[in-house]
Amino acid sequence: MKKAKKLHVNITDPIAIIVAPLTFLLFVIWTLYFFTTPTPSYFYLNSNVADIGIRPISNENFILGQSTKRVYLKETPFIYDSKIYLPLEAVILASGIKKENIVKEKDKIRIKIEKNNDICLDLKKKIAVTAKEEIHLGGALLIRDDEIFLATQYIEKIFKVKIETNKNEVILRHNLFPIPFN
Repeated sequence: MKKAKKLHVNITDPIAIIVAPLTFLLFVIWTLYFFTTPTPSYFYLNSNVADIGIRPISNENFILGQSTKRVYLKETPFIYDSKIYLPLEAVILASGIKKENIVKEKDKIRIKIEKNNDICLDLKKKIAVTAKEEIHLGGALLIRDDEIFLATQYIEKIFKVKIETNKNEVILRHNLFPIPFN
């Protein structure tokens, strides 16, 4: 009687060939996301406290990972005419723009951003001019005790951020997709 040859197939090899690189790729993507994604900023209605998201890799206090920096606002965010208003200077900082890139002129504020994408706010005419469009702000721009406030829907348009609300908390998140290639 002949012995039957045993056919031995190791099915784990193809799985290992596919799963190991995919697992490594997912780990690399997660690591890049974690260390390059800006942390959201948190504003609190009727509170002078805000937690401004810091870009994760920072030489400020050797921060690694996502973090926020507590700031104290001159004026508190508020609701008026069913619109939420946030202080413009804090929003600019929360957008990742440094304070030295804010140039105040008589009735204008120029926010310097890379590659001619500056934002210019005309406080008298209540107009915001970006690289792509001119936005008429009207009642969305308020000045209260020498502090400039902007309604959240215009903050989303001008600074390309997403704003969410949760009770008395206003969360400013950076839009990650689509990534602009300028």
